[in-house]
Amino acid sequence: MKHTTWRWISDYEKEEKWLNEMAAKGMSLYSFFFGKYTFEETEPGKYIYQIELLENFPTSPQSVAYLRFLEEAGVVCVASVFRWVYLRKEAASGPFELYTDIDSKIKRLSTMKNLWFTLVWLEFIIAAANLAAFLYGWIVIHQMAWLNLGCAVMLVALGLLLLHLGLKPARKIKSLKREQLICE
Repeated sequence: MKHTTWRWISDYEKEEKWLNEMAAKGMSLYSFFFGKYTFEETEPGKYIYQIELLENFPTSPQSVAYLRFLEEAGVVCVASVFRWVYLRKEAASGPFELYTDIDSKIKRLSTMKNLWFTLVWLEFIIAAANLAAFLYGWIVIHQMAWLNLGCAVMLVALGLLLLHLGLKPARKIKSLKREQLICE
């Protein structure tokens, strides 16, 4: 039997933890798309989940080769949204950790940080363009372009949210680099 749950989780670690808690209860992820999680009933604890941000879209040759490699190791891609993929492995086949050394963890977090910060810049640039259009209308044409002002405010708010999301991996990178220096 399938069950659907709607949820918005912006932290991939919390999402991973939640998916693994659901799997421990016998609810294994069947599909995912923008906050809509569909679970199927399975044996409790049958699967372990990880969420991965690929370097490229899942349909690119590099990603296809990587996902095939994972498949050979018993890892199945359950769902994908843009560059994010939801992976699972049977718990009986052992632990499931894609990144075990500090360098690979830093690389993974850097990819996430770069994605979030790119989106932040994009939001701020578009917000600046909307603000410029508002000011042009107000000063030159003597008309208020409220839609442009509203868009600018919303884009700045969204940019700040994305900045918050990008700072978490940035902090973890800093912490891992400190840990790496201690180990050396």
